[in-house]
Amino acid sequence: MGTQAAELAHERPFKLGKVTIEPSLRLIRDDEDTTLKVEPRVMQVLVALANANGALLSRSDLRDLCWAGRMTSDDAIDRVIAQIRRVADSVGGNSFSVETVPKVGYRLVECSDDKQMPLEARVVFSRRAIVGGAVGVLAVAGTGFAVYETGGRAKRRDADVPMTIAVLPFTTEEPAPQLATLAAQLSDDVRSDVSRVVDIRVIAETSSRKVAGDRLTAQQMGNSLGADYLVEGQVGSANGQLVTDVALVETASGSRVWNAQEAAPVADPTSLRSAIAGDVIQHLAGIVPISSEHVPPFRRPDPEAYTMVQQANRLLEDTRTSEMRGKRSDALAGGAKAQKLAEQALSIDPSYSGALAVLAIITRNGWTPALAAQNLTTKQRVQASIAIVRRALLVDPRDPAALTQLGDYYRRFEFRWTEAENLFRRALSVDPSFVDAHWSYVYELGTLGRGIEGIDHALSVFELDPRNPYRRVALPRLLYVAGARGAAMRRYDAELQEQPDNLFLLRELYFMFLTESNASALQSLGARIASQANSPELQALSSRIEAGRLALQGKPERLRALTDAEVAAFDA
Repeated sequence: MGTQAAELAHERPFKLGKVTIEPSLRLIRDDEDTTLKVEPRVMQVLVALANANGALLSRSDLRDLCWAGRMTSDDAIDRVIAQIRRVADSVGGNSFSVETVPKVGYRLVECSDDKQMPLEARVVFSRRAIVGGAVGVLAVAGTGFAVYETGGRAKRRDADVPMTIAVLPFTTEEPAPQLATLAAQLSDDVRSDVSRVVDIRVIAETSSRKVAGDRLTAQQMGNSLGADYLVEGQVGSANGQLVTDVALVETASGSRVWNAQEAAPVADPTSLRSAIAGDVIQHLAGIVPISSEHVPPFRRPDPEAYTMVQQANRLLEDTRTSEMRGKRSDALAGGAKAQKLAEQALSIDPSYSGALAVLAIITRNGWTPALAAQNLTTKQRVQASIAIVRRALLVDPRDPAALTQLGDYYRRFEFRWTEAENLFRRALSVDPSFVDAHWSYVYELGTLGRGIEGIDHALSVFELDPRNPYRRVALPRLLYVAGARGAAMRRYDAELQEQPDNLFLLRELYFMFLTESNASALQSLGARIASQANSPELQALSSRIEAGRLALQGKPERLRALTDAEVAAFDA
């Protein structure tokens, strides 16, 4: 066959090893009846590569064959190639792969049962990630991964790549507390509604709130968050009416591309919230192709209860960060406040699954002084937590937070990998921008050795919540699991530059170097901590690292004593 343009409706089915490709139906199935349905563009590129009979196709060839010659970014082509590779990993036992010849092009390789392409040949990523406030590119080329920084944010990628939006906290210039509350509710509502559209990626509330407090320009916010557009709004009152002004700002130019005003009686804020969220969705429909099937109906909770749960979730993010940094008392105080808000929300709306999800997280982690004081095993806390998750799923079987927590339970405590993966995918089908689902899925894929897939979700976490240190750890960990040690170390170093006292990160590096038997790396890490060991926790870790270094040099007594003491304390 020659390299003719792929008209899917007229392409006959063909085989690649154990895999049957049906272009007209966009289906790929293997001999075990595993079936995947892919996007039209993915199938067009796969067919074009197959029609080339092993010959190389350049990016220009693929543009001509699959994009009708129109201008298409390299990122868009790389994204499709990456999807084809994920398909190859998912069905048919690696019956085929896509090989990259750097600076030349791609070719399809049909693999035999006893031969698999090496990692470097099978997978190339060119996903943009935010690195320390600048855009970074994670690339795999020839010999491995590299992470480097660019000076600014690239222009919009191809239309096939979802648009990224950040909903900033709405503001008010009036001192009335009820207006400040309404402003927070409006931004939360808009974010919640838009995040259920799979054509759009929505930056997490924690990162949006943080960058909004930094007094940056729209372009600077876009660079910091990796956002194509910002949604911003202001709330006020006039003549007995609540008045809002909401705008969509393009970050590349810093200009407003759309704005609208809405008003409602002071006694009826709910109608205002619905109107604003509807305005934003309606205008976005003119920018990206939003299919109604991607916006499943969902139960709206009581507005006051919803606000309380949003506040509780913010407190939980702070609690996680405090826990990472060894500030246990701060973590427990934040957890107690979050618990109180969730319980208040349930007193208003007893069937609010979001409030139950908050309580489940707090219960599982023992994140209040009262829970921490209970003499419970991990298993007992987890069982109490999962009972709350079951209540949430009874209320709303499609609640992404409850689905994710159940999946995390299966992943961490039951080792029911298939069921956990199904739950994470279901959560992301309801809310593609739900960071917790991406984050938990990352660790399952890493545990199962599917590091390349895990990196894809880790990058999603990084893009969706780029200012959250607790979430960002997923990326270096998955880079390490995938064999990209150099890139992982650079990412760890970037994190520690920003948060040098992060005990969680420092302990992770300690265990990593210890298992590598890397005494010199342990010595450098110990020196780094010693230079700013201003807390008992850091001093204890510094001592532990020195014990590990000595153990690697044939003097294990200190490390053995520390380990024995920890085991005894754990058993007690």
